[in-house]
Amino acid sequence: QLPSAFGVATEQALLILSTVAAQALSAFRDVDVSVDADEETPPPPPLSAHGKRRLARYYRNDDSVFVDHEYIIKGLAGRILWSLLRAHAEGRRTFTNKELRVDPTLALPPIADNLESRLILLRRRLAEKAPFMRIERRGRGRFSFEILDEMEIKEE
Repeated sequence: QLPSAFGVATEQALLILSTVAAQALSAFRDVDVSVDADEETPPPPPLSAHGKRRLARYYRNDDSVFVDHEYIIKGLAGRILWSLLRAHAEGRRTFTNKELRVDPTLALPPIADNLESRLILLRRRLAEKAPFMRIERRGRGRFSFEILDEMEIKEE
């Protein structure tokens, strides 16, 4: 094996191949895949209301979310939670990964946004810090956001 065994032509071919592969993966990520009813995850049992009223505050300066004066999360995951809280207040319960990915208010990076990882982190954080809120998968690329208690939201 000689150093510099690859010539200029091989390097250019590999560059073209990797560029095409990256574009294909990027395009595939943005495809809205429809889900058959057979593939859907069955819904979890409904939440029972505790009758407790809670206050969620969003702080725009660092994208942090507090519920009843307790810190929940900040950063991109905080922006995602705030977006879900606002939509929930308007009556929305189900969402798609794609709609989050194209939401300009979340300011996701254009490449390698790791949205799924952030949703997993958010789901775990809610289970740990705010078990009255939950994110559940509803099939490929879809999820629901449920809140057990009555929630008031305020932006600071």
